[in-house]
Amino acid sequence: MSGGRRRLGYDSLQEGSRLFYNETIPEDMTKHAVDRYLDFLRHLGGEPGRPEFVIAESEENRERIAQILREYGLAPGDLFIAVNPVALWDTKLWDQGKFAELSRRIIKEMGIPVVLTGSAAEKPYLDAIQATMNIPAVNLAGRTSLRDLAALYRQAAGVVTTDSGPMHMAAAVGTPVIALFGPTDPARTGPYGEGHTVIRSPLPCSPCFLKQCDTRRCMSEITINDVFD
Repeated sequence: MSGGRRRLGYDSLQEGSRLFYNETIPEDMTKHAVDRYLDFLRHLGGEPGRPEFVIAESEENRERIAQILREYGLAPGDLFIAVNPVALWDTKLWDQGKFAELSRRIIKEMGIPVVLTGSAAEKPYLDAIQATMNIPAVNLAGRTSLRDLAALYRQAAGVVTTDSGPMHMAAAVGTPVIALFGPTDPARTGPYGEGHTVIRSPLPCSPCFLKQCDTRRCMSEITINDVFD
């Protein structure tokens, strides 16, 4: 229906997609997803340069974040660490108590404020972490749009996060990411670019790509010291 004479897709042919292709390319799963998608350009004869990720946050988004941070006594240019403790898969989650203790140590030992980020639906999860900390933190659950979040992450000194969409957003705006990985493969879907740190437990079963697991050892074996260091 598109009218395109060349309809390209991967030869892995997922979800019945072969019905719509008249041309396929190999899907090299040893590559990061970004580089894998750029294989389409190479197939067409192009040679892509270094990818740039444009997130269109506006001055309005930046001012909104500045206003929110001012409510917590943070001025423009003040250092802070953003912590994104949530993820879509249950197996990607770290322990709430560990996130609480990590955040407490960042505040007490490094003297840097912590800003917790998440959606409105994730607010109870972030509230539980904040309550366990027994020390003030900035909890922005449900207070940011995606563009607001990009503006926030751009200002952060670093972002500690699970394997999640916000992780990719932080990397896209050029902020150093400390990413906690368990069931998924950082070589394929880790934070893209330089200056990021991936922390994972070297278990033989990881990555398994399972959304349910009885032990979740790959995440539980990541220690607070691993991340704080």
